[in-house]
Amino acid sequence: MHYTARIARLRYPDAKIVFIGPCIAKRKEAIEDPNTDFVMTFEELGAFFKGFDIDIEACESSSLDAITRESRGFGRAGGVIEAVKAQGLKVDIKAVQIEGLNKKSMSLLKAFCKRKGTGNFIEVMACEGGCIAGPSSHVDPSKGKNLYKNALDLHA
Repeated sequence: MHYTARIARLRYPDAKIVFIGPCIAKRKEAIEDPNTDFVMTFEELGAFFKGFDIDIEACESSSLDAITRESRGFGRAGGVIEAVKAQGLKVDIKAVQIEGLNKKSMSLLKAFCKRKGTGNFIEVMACEGGCIAGPSSHVDPSKGKNLYKNALDLHA
């Protein structure tokens, strides 16, 4: 979020930069970021659409051809790892995925703090399923995963 806002601020210095997402933690981060002017959760965006009688289904769709498959999955558990591996770096990535903050995940994180972890790249998603199933996304983790998969199938 920070780097995207920074790039947008550099390219469009007079623009209003709005961060919209399902993550309450990112919301706080965005509020404190000097490059972000406004912040909304998906829940708030939905209320905005409802309040202004905007029917998303009736809106004209537009193509997002410049967005890669990997960037579409960045907000799901495993998506960051997938995006990094897709870069074709000449580095042996031994990824460890943390999904949800439960006892098992906390034990894995503690092991890394003690330099006893088994990988060299850690992806941590505090919410089960990742950001796509965050507290302001209105979906449970399994539905979030299905929505993501269906969206990929539509844009394949």
